[in-house]
Amino acid sequence: MAGRLHGGPEEPSLAGHGGGCRYLPGARRTAGFPEASIAKGRQTYLTALFRARSEGSVEGVLRTAERFAELGDRGVVEQCIRAARQVAASSRDPQTEEYVRAFTECWAADAQGSTTGG
Repeated sequence: MAGRLHGGPEEPSLAGHGGGCRYLPGARRTAGFPEASIAKGRQTYLTALFRARSEGSVEGVLRTAERFAELGDRGVVEQCIRAARQVAASSRDPQTEEYVRAFTECWAADAQGSTTGG
C-alpha cells in the first residue's frame, strides 16, 4: 500500500508504520500543467521550505520535499533532506530524526526506481 510520509486528516501518516511515499517523481510535470503553474508552485514551495526551516519544523520541510518530488525536482528534494537533517539535529528529538530517515529511504528507493525504469 502506498501512502505519504505524513498524512492529512483523512490520510494517516505512514512514517511510523513502515509505509512508502505516494508521490511519483515528475508526475505533475507530465500531467499537462502549464509551465507557469509549475514555476508558481516552485516559488510557493520554496517559501514554505524557508518558513518550515525557520520554524524548526521537520514535518514541514519534509512535506515541502514531497511537493518538490512531485515536480520531479530532485536537486531541491536533496536540499530539503539536508535542511530536515539540520532541523532534526537541532531539535534533538529521536522521532524527528526517524521522520528524516524514513523519508530519505523512501526518496532513495523512488529515485533509484525512476532511474532504472522500475
